[in-house]
Amino acid sequence: MAQALQRLERESRQRTERLVSDHDGLERALNALPGPVLLLNQGLAVVRANGAAKTLLGGELEGRDLAAVLRNPELVAALEAAARADRGQDVRFALQAPVPRHFSARIEPLREPAADGTAIVVALVDVTAAVRSDQMRADFVANASHEIRTPLATLSGFIETLRGPAKDDPEARENFLAIMAQHAERMTRLVEDLLSLSRIEM
Repeated sequence: MAQALQRLERESRQRTERLVSDHDGLERALNALPGPVLLLNQGLAVVRANGAAKTLLGGELEGRDLAAVLRNPELVAALEAAARADRGQDVRFALQAPVPRHFSARIEPLREPAADGTAIVVALVDVTAAVRSDQMRADFVANASHEIRTPLATLSGFIETLRGPAKDDPEARENFLAIMAQHAERMTRLVEDLLSLSRIEM
């Protein structure tokens, strides 16, 4: 009987040590991830957060409701939809404080809740640089289009004048041709800038 009890105690201690080791391994693995990761229970409260999530959101997050941690309706709605459908969801959202930042979130519900209550895994990716790059590209294309329209209108006007009233005026023709050459060079530079942008993107 004593030997059986000792064996049970030894096995129990070994299981406990394995669980502690697994827990420590999970903590290390989570904290090694460069992006913020949140583990949530079925009530959408934070069970565990890695170091990147704590740095982003500040303070101790465990036990807090996600809606209070990340005040974003789109993310909360996507979490609720993922929990209902039992299917992963992707959602983009923005945080305005302390500086505006844009994130893409991958929401993955677990088939069965883990022993610690984890039912949903949320991984965040900071896409601020990509959003800003897209905005800069859109602004550049809009500005370039405007800049090209002006010399084109000027060239069209000079061509009409040279075909009409200034057709037999050599001095006016030379002046107009010089101005037209300047506008053509300006358009060439703009087109080269657009091609450079396209090459950079590729």
